Amino acid sequence: MKHKSFFSRKSKGPVAKQAALFALTLVGSFAYSLYALRSKAKEQKRELKTQERQAKSLWEGEGGAPHPTAL
Repeated sequence: MKHKSFFSRKSKGPVAKQAALFALTLVGSFAYSLYALRSKAKEQKRELKTQERQAKSLWEGEGGAPHPTAL
């Protein structure tokens, strides 16, 4: 028996095709939003590390005392 794809079956109407495309669109948009949130979180973490590094160098540069978080 020859395999047929979901969209080429005669028993499926235009409503079923539309529902399938809508479901795929929802899944795709959900996956993209997860990706965007993850990349935004990575960027914020990178920025925070940079700020901590700058604060630490300023703190150690002024008085010679170690930074409180460096202990």
